[in-house]
Amino acid sequence: MRNLKLVIWSIFALYWQIFIAPKFTISGIQPDFLIPYVIFINLKFDYNFTLPITFILGISLDLLHPATLGLHTISLLLISFFVHNFHQPINKKRLIVVFLAIFILNLSHYFIFFLFQFISSSLTSGLPLSYFYWLIYNSLLSFITVYFLLLIDKLKITIDA
Repeated sequence: MRNLKLVIWSIFALYWQIFIAPKFTISGIQPDFLIPYVIFINLKFDYNFTLPITFILGISLDLLHPATLGLHTISLLLISFFVHNFHQPINKKRLIVVFLAIFILNLSHYFIFFLFQFISSSLTSGLPLSYFYWLIYNSLLSFITVYFLLLIDKLKITIDA
């Protein structure tokens, strides 16, 4: 039942990223809601099941952006690996530590895209600054989204018959 729940939530997260996330675009910076979702599922579910889900989410997003085919998949799989292997030592009670961990995960994601942009074309003068804004905006949004997903996961809904 938990695995079915994960698949349904993953479809919803992909739908949210494709259709709803563009509405939250600020100055051309679109939020990436799949990063906090991948963080969340790796905190709550078995790694052997979340890895294929993360791969499918990444490849689905890559198919929408053919110019960067494979980058989302690699990035989300790396985030999944980092969260699975390093989330235990983090002191989860201190918000600043959790925010810094999420910031580092976002930094690894955007470093891959920045490196791709650097290799594929010459950098324009405003590009590093836009990546910095992208990183800050998505780190804040990821932090809020991860805590929101953890809160939703703790809610128990019962139906009285």
